[in-house]
Amino acid sequence: MKNRFIKAVCLFLVLVVLTAIPAFAAKAGDVDADGKVTASDARLALRAAVGLEKYTKGTAKFTAADYDGSGAITANDARCILRIAVSLNADGSSPVTPVTGSTQYDILRSGKFYLVGSSVSGGVASPMTMGIDGNTVYMAITDGGISMGYLVKGSDIYLLNTAAKIYWKPNLLEKGVLKAAGMPDAAEVKKEVSEFGFTSLKPLSAANTVARGTVNGVACTAYIFNMSDGSKYRVYINGQRLLALESLSAAGVQEMYLRVDSISATLPTLPPSNYTKVTAARFMASVS
Repeated sequence: MKNRFIKAVCLFLVLVVLTAIPAFAAKAGDVDADGKVTASDARLALRAAVGLEKYTKGTAKFTAADYDGSGAITANDARCILRIAVSLNADGSSPVTPVTGSTQYDILRSGKFYLVGSSVSGGVASPMTMGIDGNTVYMAITDGGISMGYLVKGSDIYLLNTAAKIYWKPNLLEKGVLKAAGMPDAAEVKKEVSEFGFTSLKPLSAANTVARGTVNGVACTAYIFNMSDGSKYRVYINGQRLLALESLSAAGVQEMYLRVDSISATLPTLPPSNYTKVTAARFMASVS
């Protein structure tokens, strides 16, 4: 039972890895990398399509020229790029006007936030909460019918049963037992968050494509970032509100979907003041 608890808490680290956004994605259509999509880029793509230019697959030029993400540079890519160059969407429709001003996505990019939502995988939604602010890292998730959280404050760690509203603060000896069992310690969690680098996430203005989208029946704007390996990352915004984050493989298969119910720049009191501190035995019994 203890292993089940440890496995569920470690989903925090899995989620951080799955939601990684590339920092160096090539801009779709900008073959000559001058920061703009122009008729010159369409000409280069067409030359590559007919074999007059050679771009190695996986490079920035190939990714930019392969606008439709088919894995090959074709005349269709050149046509799409030309449409973008003359201010049309790739399908010929009028472009979507991006939102202006700051959004809740910028709160996420600040690296200091408190997010409540659900991680969706294989059609199964798992309610989750994530909070980061300086030396504080908090993650709570419901998985397999168990609701639990992992909190790091400085060098201290806390394990929470969010359904029972109790928490356990392991002592030095107990921390050693947990680490031996595979539980990440405070330093490891903070290192993971630091390496992920929320502050390095690209702004919406750097999106490769802006399109219309829908999240849970709510019309929104989808900001699409192309990765160098052909996969894509999408940010869904309604007005200033962040609705969801999504990643797709190069084959178009959904790898991660995070629905955002709310996000703020301030963390609440953690552990919550209405939670009761308990012993290790009582805590483990509550999640068994």
